[in-house]
Amino acid sequence: MSSSDSLEITPVAPDRLPQVLALAFSNLSPRDAAIRVEAALAEIRWGRLPLDGILQACRDGRLVGASFTQVLSGRTANFWPPQVLSSEPRETVKRLIGASIDRIRGDGVRVAHALLEGQPRPSDVMRLKEAGFSRLAELYYLLSEEEDFPAEPPAGPLLFEPYTPEKYERLCQIVEQTYEATRDCPGLDGVRDAAEVLEGYGAFGEPPPQHWLFVRHGDRDVGCLLIGDHPEHENCELTYMGLTCSARGNGWGSLIARHAQWVTRRLGRPRLVLAVDAANGPARRAYRRAGFRGFDRRQVYILIL
Repeated sequence: MSSSDSLEITPVAPDRLPQVLALAFSNLSPRDAAIRVEAALAEIRWGRLPLDGILQACRDGRLVGASFTQVLSGRTANFWPPQVLSSEPRETVKRLIGASIDRIRGDGVRVAHALLEGQPRPSDVMRLKEAGFSRLAELYYLLSEEEDFPAEPPAGPLLFEPYTPEKYERLCQIVEQTYEATRDCPGLDGVRDAAEVLEGYGAFGEPPPQHWLFVRHGDRDVGCLLIGDHPEHENCELTYMGLTCSARGNGWGSLIARHAQWVTRRLGRPRLVLAVDAANGPARRAYRRAGFRGFDRRQVYILIL
């Protein structure tokens, strides 16, 4: 019997959960790994993270590898490169990746994202590329804090109209228009339509999104601003903002970002966070003018299924 014949890959056994998660995130620093493990355990306790996305690889009953995937709304999934003990052959990694991809494919996932923190380990990049992932972008994570927020709604030529569920088709249309010639992760162009993206952002949640806005100039829609409120983290997230092609170049990006800060102040949150494609110069300049600064960056790899 070969060594691979004695390898078993199964969903995690509940009594091994902390051990398997620790191995799955062992490519991170000890501090970051501990944070990820605790966050995953909390999501499991709250019933928001099913165990079938956490796989264990055991050889003769001994844990030798682990992988972690998280299926999200909008037919997407988060994917972490599998980790194995140094004594394991490359075949163990390949089998873990194959089992993980089979699992998310069975859940109808269209695109899987792998976010590698800081300077990614070459072994993680190699494992992703061998599985068919390709590099999408480098994301910069930005924040602004209470002292940056305007004390009153910013003045300007734009109007902000609240979204309601009966305006869903209208929102899909304006989001699709903002994707035209976008500089924000253009490699995703055509992978998912606006309806799938909005589902991933929580369009069908209960209650419906409370802080999504149409951006209007005069009597026409020129963009959108989608804000998520996360009181458990004491922050808001600028989930997405976009302008149509004809509305770009007017300096309105900074005005929209300032309005997002105003909404965050009104909700009593001390921070507003976002992620932006490092290659999107106009967006980065707009956020800089609004007082945002960087706190993290990650490399994004995607697999289209």
